[in-house]
Parts: sequence; structure tokens; C-alpha cells
Amino acid sequence: MRGHDAVIKMRLQGFKPASVWIWDMPGYVGGSKWIEDLQMPQIETAGDDLSSIDLRFVVGCEVFVNAESVGRGKRIAAMCQKSEASRVVVFAADKAALWTKGGTWQNF
Repeated sequence: MRGHDAVIKMRLQGFKPASVWIWDMPGYVGGSKWIEDLQMPQIETAGDDLSSIDLRFVVGCEVFVNAESVGRGKRIAAMCQKSEASRVVVFAADKAALWTKGGTWQNF
């Protein structure tokens, strides 16, 4: 996972980003170079073993997941839910879904 260290540092200082973008798409580069002024960190997870990723830093955040496969997109979304994100939007392959804390999944 790349790009998460700055988010963790931000959270430890008491700040919460407006949203967090998780990119799980091979070939995507740039997530670790997000502009702090925008407060929309981009995290890269492509090729990572998802069982070793800790997403607790997304607590209370709106999270956008961009994944190449529906399976990995669902796994990352479930991890965001478990980490108590406020909302998760997943884009995977040609599908999209939205979940809001306290609600159910809506497919688009």
C-alpha cells in the first residue's frame, strides 16, 4: 500500500480528509503524490495482498474505491465498512455501487 502514511499522520494530528480514494488498478501511478491542500488522499493498493492492509485510517471518511476487478473492489469495500467509513463508493470493471453507514448497498 502506498500513500497511506501521510493520511495516518494527518489523522494523528486531528484532521480528517474530505474523502479518501483507493486505487486498486495495475499501472495506476500517482496515488502517493496527492496534493495535501485538496485533502483527498489517494492510496495505491494494486498488486498488494489485501489481507495485510490496514484501513483503519478511513474511519468516518467517505471512500471511493477504483478497482480493476469486482472481487477486489468488494473486498476493499468490506474492509472500509469494517473500518467504519461513513460512505463507500466502488467502481469496478463496468459496475458501481454505493453504501452509506447504517444503510444498504445500492448498485448502479
